[in-house]
Amino acid sequence: MLSLGILLTPMQFKAALLAACGLNNSEIAEFLNTTEPVIKIVLSDVLKRTGCSDTDKLVARYVWEIESGLLELARLHRELAELEVRTGQNLRRRSGALIQRIN
Repeated sequence: MLSLGILLTPMQFKAALLAACGLNNSEIAEFLNTTEPVIKIVLSDVLKRTGCSDTDKLVARYVWEIESGLLELARLHRELAELEVRTGQNLRRRSGALIQRIN
C-alpha cells in the first residue's frame, strides 16, 4: 500500500492533514487560501485516490499511517509549521490527539 505522502499531491496532503486535525471544509479552505467548493473537490479526489469511503476513514488511515511509521513525521511537522506561519493560527492547539501521536 502506498502512503498518503506518495499518493497525494501537496494540496491534497495538506487538506487531508487539516481534516485529520478536525477542521471542517470551510476552515480548511481558509487555511489553504481557497474556497470551500475547491476543498470539497480536493477531498473527494483524496477519497478516490485512497479508496476511503468517507473522511472518517481517511482520518483513521492517516492516524494508522502515523502510528505505523508509513508517514514521515518530519514532513507532518513541516506541513503544520508552514500552515501555522502562513495563517498566523495555532493549528497544534486545535489538532488534539493527532498532534499528541506525532510528537
